[in-house]
Amino acid sequence: MESQWMLIKKHFALSDEQINKLQGFAHLLQEWNQRINLISRKDIENIWIHHIAHSLAPLKFIDFTGFKTIADLGTGGGFPGIPLAIIFPDRQFILIDSRNKKIKALEDIVQKLDLKNVNLIWSRAELLSLCVDLICVRAVANPRTILKWTKKWYSENNALHYLFYRGSETVNETQKLPLSCKHYDLFKYLPFDYFRGKIVSFCRRKKNGS
Repeated sequence: MESQWMLIKKHFALSDEQINKLQGFAHLLQEWNQRINLISRKDIENIWIHHIAHSLAPLKFIDFTGFKTIADLGTGGGFPGIPLAIIFPDRQFILIDSRNKKIKALEDIVQKLDLKNVNLIWSRAELLSLCVDLICVRAVANPRTILKWTKKWYSENNALHYLFYRGSETVNETQKLPLSCKHYDLFKYLPFDYFRGKIVSFCRRKKNGS
């Protein structure tokens, strides 16, 4: 996996400190994955490309400057929330999952990485009402379902944004929703076979949209 993280460092121009933190995360994830399935065990050798690079992909085309509080809905093994929290230590991240065993594992990982900007919540999304600027959703559900789950969520400036990490089907799925979206083909930014057909949709929920 050494060559993988070197590729990631090149494509994202990461500092040595950021790479060291990401390496620590990858190591802890591997340790925990032997006990519980945070990610597929068949995919453990591809952490850097399939999970870390995928999580960081929006850095290629999204300006995160205005997002002070970012939620990771259905975080699973900590993606994309933990890689993004490592890159943006001055932003607050809320990682949410309905599976308590995954939250317990992430609590240990976050503590050992000393990520003071990460909070973890064990809950179903539809039971929460959170004030956030951006909601990241990676392979959890389709946009219509996510909007339903987060209908009580809001942003202080009335501009709640979403990042949907999905495939090309997202383009059609968002067209009839109260969203204004831009869709990004990841293969154009990260020329790895894994990213063929993978899309990140950056959307803004229109005022009074539900």
